Amino acid sequence: YSGGDRVSGPFKLKTDIGLLRYVHFTKVGDYVIDPQIIVPFGSVSLKEPASQSSSGVGDPLLGGTLWLVNRPEQKQWFGVSAFASVPVGQYEAARGGVNVGQNRWKGIFHAGYVTALGNDFMLDVILETAVFGKNDNYAGQTLKQDESFSAQAHLRYLVSPTTHWALSYFHDIGGETRLNGVAQHDRANNNRLLATFATFVAPDIQLQLQGGQSVHTENGWKESSRLNLR
Repeated sequence: YSGGDRVSGPFKLKTDIGLLRYVHFTKVGDYVIDPQIIVPFGSVSLKEPASQSSSGVGDPLLGGTLWLVNRPEQKQWFGVSAFASVPVGQYEAARGGVNVGQNRWKGIFHAGYVTALGNDFMLDVILETAVFGKNDNYAGQTLKQDESFSAQAHLRYLVSPTTHWALSYFHDIGGETRLNGVAQHDRANNNRLLATFATFVAPDIQLQLQGGQSVHTENGWKESSRLNLR
């Protein structure tokens, strides 16, 4: 999509990505923190208009969350997160955007608020911003990207203490790119929906199934379907 209109010609991009995540919960003074590492792996395949693919381990994320408000008895939390994406993942310059790694540093920052709505519902609201370093070998060009912003809202219905349904809304803006200083006019103003079913099958094992799709895409590829298993 470009300027809200579908670009003529075929386009098909498929991604199969897994995340290996290690989280350690601890306390610093009166505050809970969770230093963690997230390692993406999998494949990215462009089917049309050309055939190109990449697979392997992506750029790991290092960071964590600090809970400034932690009131489990009131079902109320507020936390801030920071992550750094380290450019050591699989990347081949000739493939440009069809890569598992990105060949650039990236910083991601969150502020999240969670609260109960009565006895049966929970609301999560998360604000995010991302800043990007430059990729100095993007198919022989220099790629720079403006900061991006997103907002998420997750409304959860608590079927029981161990099971819930949820409906989530995501809205992304910003992030226009430039190649060798030339603006690509691809600033995002996109949104999507996601439905979730999650249940604990044991005290320390949760299964989660999610499905969703894009609702509106101003610029970029429109996601026809998404399936998450966790």
